[in-house]
Amino acid sequence: MDVQYTPQAPEGKKCVQCKFYQKVNEQSGKCFGHDVIPQGGCNKFTAK
Repeated sequence: MDVQYTPQAPEGKKCVQCKFYQKVNEQSGKCFGHDVIPQGGCNKFTAK
Protein backbone atom coordinates (compact mmCIF):
# COMPACT_ATOMS: atom_id res chain seq x y z
CA MET A 1 0.00 0.00 0.00
CA ASP A 2 1.39 3.42 -0.95
CA VAL A 3 1.64 6.26 1.55
CA GLN A 4 -1.31 8.63 1.15
CA TYR A 5 -0.22 11.89 2.79
CA THR A 6 -2.45 14.83 3.73
CA PRO A 7 -1.16 18.21 5.01
CA GLN A 8 -3.89 18.40 7.70
CA ALA A 9 -4.56 15.38 9.90
CA PRO A 10 -7.17 14.98 12.62
CA GLU A 11 -6.04 15.52 16.22
CA GLY A 12 -4.40 12.40 17.58
CA LYS A 13 -3.22 11.21 14.15
CA LYS A 14 -0.67 13.85 13.19
CA CYS A 15 2.80 13.05 11.84
CA VAL A 16 4.44 14.44 14.97
CA GLN A 17 2.48 11.86 17.03
CA CYS A 18 3.54 8.93 14.82
CA LYS A 19 6.38 6.53 15.64
CA PHE A 20 7.68 6.74 12.05
CA TYR A 21 8.07 10.55 12.08
CA GLN A 22 11.67 11.81 12.16
CA LYS A 23 11.94 15.48 13.12
CA VAL A 24 14.24 17.63 10.95
CA ASN A 25 13.33 20.97 12.57
CA GLU A 26 10.24 22.65 14.08
CA GLN A 27 8.48 22.96 10.69
CA SER A 28 9.41 19.71 8.94
CA GLY A 29 10.30 16.08 9.21
CA LYS A 30 10.78 12.88 7.25
CA CYS A 31 8.58 9.82 7.04
CA PHE A 32 8.91 6.82 4.70
CA GLY A 33 11.38 8.87 2.62
CA HIS A 34 8.97 11.81 2.19
CA ASP A 35 9.31 15.40 3.41
CA VAL A 36 6.36 16.05 5.73
CA ILE A 37 5.10 18.68 8.16
CA PRO A 38 4.31 17.90 11.82
CA GLN A 39 0.55 18.59 11.49
CA GLY A 40 0.19 16.38 8.42
CA GLY A 41 -0.85 12.74 8.42
CA CYS A 42 -1.06 9.60 6.33
CA ASN A 43 -2.66 6.17 6.05
CA LYS A 44 0.31 4.47 7.78
CA PHE A 45 -0.08 6.34 11.08
CA THR A 46 1.03 4.34 14.14
CA ALA A 47 0.93 6.06 17.53
CA LYS A 48 4.18 6.43 19.49
